Amino acid sequence: MKVFGSVADLEKASGEKITDIHKHIVDKITFPCEKCGGEMKRVPDVLDTWFDSGSMPYAHMHYPFENKEKFENNFPAEFIAEGVDQTRCWFYYLHIIGTAIRDSHAFKNVIVNGIVLAEDGKKMSKRLNNYPDPALMFDKFGGDAILFYLTSSPVMAADNLNFSEEGVKEALRKNVMILWNVYKFYELFKDTATHTPLHSEGGAFNSVLDQWIMARLNELVGDVTKSMDSYDLPRATRPITEFIDDLSTWYLRRSRDRFKSDDENDKKAALFTTHCVLAQLAKVMAPFMPFVAESLWQKVTGNDFSDTEKSVHLEKWPAQLSIRNDQLAILDNMAVVRKVVELGLAKRDEAGIKVRQPLNKFSIFNFQFSINEYLDLIKDEMNVKNIEIIKGEGDMYVELDTEITEELKLEGVKRELVRFINNMRKDADMSIGDRALVGFETGSDLIKRTIELFGLEIMKDTLTEKIEEGTGAIEFKKEVKVDGEVVVLGVVKI
Repeated sequence: MKVFGSVADLEKASGEKITDIHKHIVDKITFPCEKCGGEMKRVPDVLDTWFDSGSMPYAHMHYPFENKEKFENNFPAEFIAEGVDQTRCWFYYLHIIGTAIRDSHAFKNVIVNGIVLAEDGKKMSKRLNNYPDPALMFDKFGGDAILFYLTSSPVMAADNLNFSEEGVKEALRKNVMILWNVYKFYELFKDTATHTPLHSEGGAFNSVLDQWIMARLNELVGDVTKSMDSYDLPRATRPITEFIDDLSTWYLRRSRDRFKSDDENDKKAALFTTHCVLAQLAKVMAPFMPFVAESLWQKVTGNDFSDTEKSVHLEKWPAQLSIRNDQLAILDNMAVVRKVVELGLAKRDEAGIKVRQPLNKFSIFNFQFSINEYLDLIKDEMNVKNIEIIKGEGDMYVELDTEITEELKLEGVKRELVRFINNMRKDADMSIGDRALVGFETGSDLIKRTIELFGLEIMKDTLTEKIEEGTGAIEFKKEVKVDGEVVVLGVVKI
């Protein structure tokens, strides 16, 4: 038996010029045996062709003839990635050959994907034309939404996936769109603080909201890092969606008034915290949503693509800090607060009372803590004047005082007017730096009393210099209903 390592070796032994090494050609080549003088010819049996694929680690470096040191420094591979159908083919042969040649496994980790099928579960094919045009999908949703949808799906855990355009749309909405709305809100206020940003040792993170979102960020870094280290991509991506939701629907929404506050320190703390979170979040999401992560990082850091040598993809991966007991307490307490709010909002739904309508009292039974800042969050989120804590044993439950007095009703009307005016400001492309004049026309005594009683608050909440009756000279106006009462509102920049 003789094994040839190259065509040149075979040419030398046979004395023939070989230009084709297909089986039907080399089967005819013979040469004398060096030991017995008999005729030698090729063994006609063919190795499984997957043997060729299993030889990839050596062949692509022409090992051992070249790159010996480079190969040995990089073998076995840190990870490989292929479809689940390769389990008994490529994966198997890599290990078989690695064991035979190097007495070692061929790779340390493997990412195995399932098969992407059409939405109806059939195999995608040109004949059936049962798949969306990839180019149109990229144009419609962008690469980030498609990448995140696939990376967070069961297809990355060796299961099959029925590809859904709705799934891509959801990935776009829950991640890219919500996150960019958070940034755009931050961008409105980032230059409004009168002093330089605070440092953590100089007063930032004093608010329980700031402490909570920073603890959540630290938790996110830990969760994603752990899953990335174990090459579990779905578990690495899914916490990012949860964090973006927390950032938008809890931290930012509960901090909106802080961004507009006359308290410069509180405003700076909210801005500084949001800046830190967005900059670090961009790094965490960079492997999964590379384009929006780059845009976000460039904007937040102020580089804004001015230095082409700077990129989020060149940044170090964020390090998780040890989570202190006080941070764990904040995470646990905030989870309880949000549960209380969830129960309270369910009570509002049962009573058919909108959140914008203030109520007098909210009672919480079997509640275990009474830190004022947490109670203030509940009070603001539930839009109630007073919170009553009743300590006791058993499961926590809540009750809501649903009696709406005349004063509470007027305050609810005020909130509705503020909402309509701010929406009209937005529709008129007015920025935070623009001041407005608001005109109104109504036959409703309820609305007139509301404006008379809460006019100054409405002006403050809508960045309005003046509210006056009449809309004749105002071009941009709209008829709306507030608590069943008709009012025409007009908004103009002054």
